[in-house]
Amino acid sequence: MRAALAIAVLFALAAPFCCLAAEQQVDLDKLIARADAAGEQKAELYARVVEAEVAAAEHQFAQGQSDAGFASVDAVNDYSDKCLAAAQQHAKKLKEAEIALRKSARRLRDVEQTLEFESRPKLKASVEHLEEVRSKLLQIMFAPPHKK
Repeated sequence: MRAALAIAVLFALAAPFCCLAAEQQVDLDKLIARADAAGEQKAELYARVVEAEVAAAEHQFAQGQSDAGFASVDAVNDYSDKCLAAAQQHAKKLKEAEIALRKSARRLRDVEQTLEFESRPKLKASVEHLEEVRSKLLQIMFAPPHKK
């Protein structure tokens, strides 16, 4: 009887977190769709997608879901490339995008430190990629007007 009650309480406590993960995925999907459809604010929206993917990867690695975490890291690389491409087309809201990429790189570096030694190179490469994209974004932001 006690075991059944304990299991019921455990499921009752875990249910909101399962719903929260599903809700976050829906929000991420909406953000991706919004970024794909955006015009001049694509770079900022893709940078927000990068932030959301980094948060998802952080959560997945913490839960022991390495495969899902590495899939999120791959998505981080893809969306950071899309952010850079959008910035090259429309130089709008780049400051917010740069800040988001900087924060994402720092968070991903922190996640890298929590992983086993064998799993770190892929995250390190992703952090370096984010820093490279951020550097190119800064070049776009501070380029002379005739070079934009």
